[in-house]
Amino acid sequence: MNDKKVIEIKKQKSVKKIRQLTPKQELFCQLSCNSEHTLIDAYRQSYDADKMTNQSVSAECNKMLNNPLIALRRSEIKSKMEQSHYLRGGKLKDHIIKRLVQLSEGDSSVAVRSLELLGKTEAMFSDKQINILEEKASDQIEQELLERLNRIA
Repeated sequence: MNDKKVIEIKKQKSVKKIRQLTPKQELFCQLSCNSEHTLIDAYRQSYDADKMTNQSVSAECNKMLNNPLIALRRSEIKSKMEQSHYLRGGKLKDHIIKRLVQLSEGDSSVAVRSLELLGKTEAMFSDKQINILEEKASDQIEQELLERLNRIA
């Protein structure tokens, strides 16, 4: 029985605590994912780095980015930002289309313009030409060229 207790105590000691980011690390992650801040700016705002050179701060930033916990947190933040941006864009587009449909139901120039903009959202009035290239055998191309030359002559 004493052996079992010793084993249980050893197991408890060997279990590592799940580490969490410090408040400064979290702030660094938030700021560094923001497009308004460089990594150096994010580090300087998160830590007391007034007396550090840019080279020293850059080295510390590199260490921070290589920390798996920080890399994971930055990845989570970027993912949330992308998802939020995507949802905002989708909702805005839906709102604009609904409003254009409402405006297009009249007889005024506003209605005409609304219909035009709706058409553009669906690429109905594209100035682009779409060229579809077919692969043809050289004999077939030669025959088509001869037919065109005969029509011209």
